[in-house]
Amino acid sequence: MKEERATGKETEGGLYIGLMSGTSLDGIDAALMEFTPEGKGRCLGTLEYGWDRDTSERLKALIEGKNRDFGEALILHRRAGEGFAAAALALVRRMGLRPMDIRAIGSHGQTVLHLPDKGVTLQLGSGAVISSLTGIDTVTDFRMKDMAHGGQGAPLVPPFHDALFRREGETVIVLNIGGISNVTLLRPGEKARGWDTGPGNTMLDLWYRKSGNAGAYDRDGKFAQSGSISEALLEEFLREPYFAARPPKSTGRELFNLSFIERSLKSLSARGIALPSPADVERTLLRLTAITITMGIRDALNDGEHAEILAAGGGVHNALLLDDIRECLLNLSVCADLGTAEDAGIDSDFLEAEAFAWLAWCRVNGVRPDLSAVTGASVDSVPGALYLGH
Repeated sequence: MKEERATGKETEGGLYIGLMSGTSLDGIDAALMEFTPEGKGRCLGTLEYGWDRDTSERLKALIEGKNRDFGEALILHRRAGEGFAAAALALVRRMGLRPMDIRAIGSHGQTVLHLPDKGVTLQLGSGAVISSLTGIDTVTDFRMKDMAHGGQGAPLVPPFHDALFRREGETVIVLNIGGISNVTLLRPGEKARGWDTGPGNTMLDLWYRKSGNAGAYDRDGKFAQSGSISEALLEEFLREPYFAARPPKSTGRELFNLSFIERSLKSLSARGIALPSPADVERTLLRLTAITITMGIRDALNDGEHAEILAAGGGVHNALLLDDIRECLLNLSVCADLGTAEDAGIDSDFLEAEAFAWLAWCRVNGVRPDLSAVTGASVDSVPGALYLGH
């Protein structure tokens, strides 16, 4: 990790809160971090804060294109900011602190649109609202400056992974299975690299709900376990050009959504192939997630190179998915061992929230994380826009 300061001032430590809501919209993850003046951090506490139902449903409608009203987006920008502020304050109370004890909040926001090929991205959750309601300096809009310099704007967490997980003489891959899956490659003597491999939990969750199942997601992969892999459907899924594209690359629900699934099923039908059952589709989507993650890892490694994979994110709780990844690693002759972030003493559920606390530390201290090698931007930049608390 490079720590290039944009100013001549010495960096300072302190308490920071990181906030993250992923593409699955299953809640806001909040993490309280304490950083040294050098940016080394430890997590002091975490909190999962649920979206209120109305805001959650309206955000989903916006993301899925069911409502693209400009006024609605602005209303939700404020409503999301109120939700992020409430999450931060709830964590402050849980830890027995006061807002004045927190140096800054880093809030990723809720992504509703990400089109890196057009140089645009949109995360809702007003930094002005968060800072006003909490009285705490708040950093948001982390992707914007990178994209202004020609980068993908995502993934943003590899430099933080670098600080946490790099091991001397070993190749380490940090795998985050959120709504979208992404990897960070940490190879000795090289800068950290990272990219989105493709789907994670989002399409699994969307199809699970569309199939009439109770609950927000397929707990323990039980619905998927009741089905079988459709090789014809898997082949159709894998025709998507994104999977063959080389990094830097990033993606989102604009591509991997219900329409992606339905187009693939329609293509099978047009070719006279019998359609798989809903459970078979779920099982095939899970295999798609596993195989595209593995393909991304395989393409990153040199012949015969061994890697330690540390998985994080909501997907680590799906034992069937982890088993599928291990099977795909064997099938594609990838020399790697799969573990979880917990093996390194890190809570995998809050790793991204911790990362945005660290990125807020970077912004407050004028530190440029080494992101250009990840995103393809022309230069490294100080991330985020800062809104003062009072």
